[in-house]
Amino acid sequence: MIDSPSFSIDGAAGVERFEAWRTLVRPMFDVEIEGRADTFEGRAEVVAVGESLIARTRAQPQSFRRDASRLRESGWDHIVLQHYTSGGFCGVNGDRELALAPGDFSILDLSRTLETRATSFANLTLVVPRDQWQSFLPGITPCSSISAREAIAPNLGRHLRALFDNTGEMTPEEFAAGVEAVGAVLSGQKDMGGASSASRASIAASLRERLIDWLAGNLSREDLDPQTIAAACGVSRATIYRLAQIDGGLMAMVQKLRLEHARDLLAARHRQALPIAEVAARAGFRSNAHFSRAFRRRYQITPRDFRHLVRVGYDPDVLTADYRLRNWIKTMRAFSAEL
Repeated sequence: MIDSPSFSIDGAAGVERFEAWRTLVRPMFDVEIEGRADTFEGRAEVVAVGESLIARTRAQPQSFRRDASRLRESGWDHIVLQHYTSGGFCGVNGDRELALAPGDFSILDLSRTLETRATSFANLTLVVPRDQWQSFLPGITPCSSISAREAIAPNLGRHLRALFDNTGEMTPEEFAAGVEAVGAVLSGQKDMGGASSASRASIAASLRERLIDWLAGNLSREDLDPQTIAAACGVSRATIYRLAQIDGGLMAMVQKLRLEHARDLLAARHRQALPIAEVAARAGFRSNAHFSRAFRRRYQITPRDFRHLVRVGYDPDVLTADYRLRNWIKTMRAFSAEL
C-alpha cells in the first residue's frame, strides 16, 4: 500500500488554519485571501506519491500568484490538473487567459507565471512532473481548460475522484497506473484502447463505477438495453459488455442492482413500509411474482419474510454481498487480472 507523506488542515482553526493553508500552497503559489486570517475557512487533504500528489481542497475566495521569483525559488516543474467541483476562477497562466466554472477542469503549467482569483471553491488537484505528463499526454497543452460540457468531462471527473478516494488501498504502482489512465481519458481513449494494461484496468474501474451509478438511478426504466446504457455512459456497447463481465453479463448486473435496491427498500426502518408490489416496481420488476422468485433465489428468503425479520431486529447487512465490487481499487485489480 502507499506509504507516503500526507497533509491535512482539518484540525487547525483561525490564523493557524490559514498558516497551514499557506504552507500547503506556498511551493506552487503565493496566496492572498479575502477577509481576515483569523476567520479563514479552508480544508485540504493531500497525499504525495513519489514526485506526484493528489489533493481535495475547499476554501473561501482568494488570489493565487506565481511570479518570476517564485519560478526561480520553487524548483517545481510540474503540470497541475484541477477539477472544480464547485466555484471557479479567472486569470492568466503564462500568456493564456483562463476562466473556469463549476465542473470545469484547468491544466496549469508551473513553469509559467500565473495570476488568478478564485471564488469560494472545492476542487480535486493532481500534480504531475512535466516529464511524466509529456510521456502520456504529449498532445495535451498546458495553460488550458476543459469545459464541463465536453464529452470527456464526466469520465475524467469520476476517475480523479476514484483515484483520490482509493489512495489508501493502492500500491505506488497502481497509483502510477491511475495517473497514466488520466492521460488515456484526456486523449479520448475512454474505451480503454491505446494504453498500458494497468492503465486500461484503471479506466475500466472508473467507467464501471459510472455504469453502476447510472443504472442505480434508472432501474425502473423499461429501455435498459445495451445501446441506451452505452449512450448514457458515453462508451461503446462493446465496452459496456466488458465492464459487466465480472457480474456475469449486463442483464445479470442489472438484476443484481435491482435486487439490492429492493433489499434496501425492504430494510429501511426510517420510512413507512411500502407494499411489496411497490418495492418491486421501484426496483424495476414488472411482475410481483417475478420479483419474489428472484429475491428468494438470491437471498434464500421471501421479501415478506425478510421485512418481518428486519422489523423484529434482524440485521439486514447479513444479506449484503459485495458482488458489485464497489471499491474502485478492487475493481481495478479484477480487470488487471483479466487483461
